[in-house]
Amino acid sequence: MITTTTCSTPGRSAPSQATRFGALGLLTLLSTLLLGPGVSPSDDGLTIAPAEQATDQMFTAPAGALQAWHLKRVQAPEAWAATTGVGVTIAIIDSGIDAQHPDLKGRVLPGWNVLEDQPDTTDATGHGTAVAGAAAAGFSQAQGAAGVAAGARILPLKVTNGTGHTSINAVVKAIYRAADQGARVVNVSFEVVASHPAVLRAALYLQERGGVLVVPSGNRGERLTLAPSPAVITVAATDQDDEHPRWSTQGAHVSVSAPGKDLLVAVRGGRHGTVTGTSYASPLVAGVLALMIAAHPEATPQQLRQALESSALDLGEPGHDPAFGHGRIDAQAALRALAQQRQAQPQAAQPNPAAPRAQS
Repeated sequence: MITTTTCSTPGRSAPSQATRFGALGLLTLLSTLLLGPGVSPSDDGLTIAPAEQATDQMFTAPAGALQAWHLKRVQAPEAWAATTGVGVTIAIIDSGIDAQHPDLKGRVLPGWNVLEDQPDTTDATGHGTAVAGAAAAGFSQAQGAAGVAAGARILPLKVTNGTGHTSINAVVKAIYRAADQGARVVNVSFEVVASHPAVLRAALYLQERGGVLVVPSGNRGERLTLAPSPAVITVAATDQDDEHPRWSTQGAHVSVSAPGKDLLVAVRGGRHGTVTGTSYASPLVAGVLALMIAAHPEATPQQLRQALESSALDLGEPGHDPAFGHGRIDAQAALRALAQQRQAQPQAAQPNPAAPRAQS
């Protein structure tokens, strides 16, 4: 079974199948958040950890894993009757991807190692493969678990070192590169990055080119005071009972929520495993957005966000709340909402094919 590392709060036990986040990792995350913009350790040092880290162990997937609980919960099989995301590129900014995994092979585009400025995107830790699997693993394995957008293409942009840490600069460069390469959906499963001004500028650049940035809320179980960004979709986690796990970070910046506990996904080395964390809730939303774009490629990022949020199942307090955002995503309802929105606004502006930004 694949075990995961969780940022947990004092005085409570971590989620099942998880171990506590190391003291060094917690300190670096907190320093990244507290130092803020313009401080070189936050920008250039490899201090940012994934919203969940994974280790590789053998796991035997149960029969019928294509009907994994989270896929049914977000109505993915129903949405697949309309589209599986064919023609859409999802950029996975992470630790790399195991492109030879049977569930991913043949659908991973040539990517780039942003940290080392070279083309090797071999997965350094296993985290990126699990994230990519949650978003867009294919139907190739009877014992595997499909991603939400099983027909989408995956663009791997590796930003981590061997321990799975990255920097703001690497993440920002990767977002610009993803936008310039035509990715309509970009997933960054790292904590705190969306609050950094440089990331927000990159998200706006992506949005101007028709793309959407998706990030996790985090796993520290806190209630943050971050303001929402119109260019970033922040995702909290839900469990099998549509409840809010105590470790899923809350705040006004949370846009929507998605399953994030005990998800069956592809993991490095051709295997499958269960993972827990907002790292894996985020790519489920990325997958739903890819389905929406495949069905309506002319939709703007603003229309995509509006349809995603308005169609989510309202949980917790009525309306938007800090735990669930606008609610738990529903792929079929999102497609329906976007179709209705497009009918009402047929002349909406097209994504801007602006000239690419020069890579630094």
